[in-house]
Amino acid sequence: MADVLLKIPTKSLVLPVAVPGSGKTTLLKQVHVPGWRHGPDDVRRTMFGDVSIQGHGDLVHTAAQAMLRCRLADGLPSAYDATNVTPKTRKVLVDLARWYGYTVVALVSEVPQELALLRNRLRTEGVVPEHVIERMWKQKESAISLIYTEVDKVYHFHEDTTRFRIEWTDLDPVAVD
Repeated sequence: MADVLLKIPTKSLVLPVAVPGSGKTTLLKQVHVPGWRHGPDDVRRTMFGDVSIQGHGDLVHTAAQAMLRCRLADGLPSAYDATNVTPKTRKVLVDLARWYGYTVVALVSEVPQELALLRNRLRTEGVVPEHVIERMWKQKESAISLIYTEVDKVYHFHEDTTRFRIEWTDLDPVAVD
């Protein structure tokens, strides 16, 4: 079992690069910063009561990005939890973060495809069709090389990662309990 220590400023936008079943949402939920993790599934859950309802993709992403913009405008740390972030969508997110003076951090999954598929099958909510995960897997592999030119920091997580711990690099350690 392993933790991933993220050493980042509080004004950071965290973007996971992972297929469904990689554990990104589970790990991001363990970070105890109110409201920091959000994305299209939260909009789907609010609007439709079910994350598996995949219609209105552009509207859903626009709503999730509006939520993100509110957090960034207030200088709050944020994680945009979306599986299928295309390079075009990621550019919008990165540009938005840059506009507000944020550091952009990528969390890249090293979880094997077979394990991601198994975890997806075991889900109680939001099971993604396997052919979609396989397509996304191929997209993820080609996107990783681009990530290094788009973001400020890259961290990797594996199947044995149990949590993300954050060390805020711009806080006075004496003032933090």
